[in-house]
Amino acid sequence: TTKTKEMKHGKVCNKCNKHKDYSEYYANKSLSDGHNYSCKLCEKAYQLEYKRKRRSNLLFLNEERKRDLERYHRNEYNKKRKK
Repeated sequence: TTKTKEMKHGKVCNKCNKHKDYSEYYANKSLSDGHNYSCKLCEKAYQLEYKRKRRSNLLFLNEERKRDLERYHRNEYNKKRKK
């Protein structure tokens, strides 16, 4: 019964597999216990990694878009020069 009492005051994080108190989880009313599946530390690590990947991907896309625009303007300029 002590184990069930412990589980009432916390839960196991799905990412780090550690038992933590409910205060270590963000609230999520859509779940039965009212808390996220992963703890705050794991959630923050996930968010930082997600933002880093997204930022690098956006920088790559912006560079690619910039090259495409430069190519387009160069072609338009050359068309006007040929007339």
